[in-house]
Amino acid sequence: MNTMIRMASIDDLDSIVKLLKQGKLDIEGIESNIQNFVVIENVENGEILGTAGFEQIDESCGLLRSLALKEEAWSENLVLGLIRILLQLAVKKRIESIYLLTRSTTFFEMLGFEEVDYEDAARLIQQSTHFAQYQPEVSSIMAYQLVDKFRF
Repeated sequence: MNTMIRMASIDDLDSIVKLLKQGKLDIEGIESNIQNFVVIENVENGEILGTAGFEQIDESCGLLRSLALKEEAWSENLVLGLIRILLQLAVKKRIESIYLLTRSTTFFEMLGFEEVDYEDAARLIQQSTHFAQYQPEVSSIMAYQLVDKFRF
């Protein structure tokens, strides 16, 4: 399968929402943040196979969210590609810290994310709609300091 990673457009919104719903992920705020989303597209048929994005919470802080790939498209390289592009975009927008919620910390630790306590997450992150999903017994909060570590 021939794929490419590209910036998402408003024309991709329905496909992104469908993919996120299949993965039981939050779809609120996708449209208003579409400029911060990337997609993996099957070059042969134009099908959206994966997506990820971030919500810019304020001028220096963001929330990585909505990482979803169809099972048949999953590969570590594609996931790394998505995250790499998002981190580069965040740097371009002068974001200093990017947070995420995850049930699996190992993969993100390999990328340089560090687990943080709820109290240590930026206040505006704690107040975001997406962050309301945080359940300490199920998920972890991780942060990446782009100013200190970005090396992709």
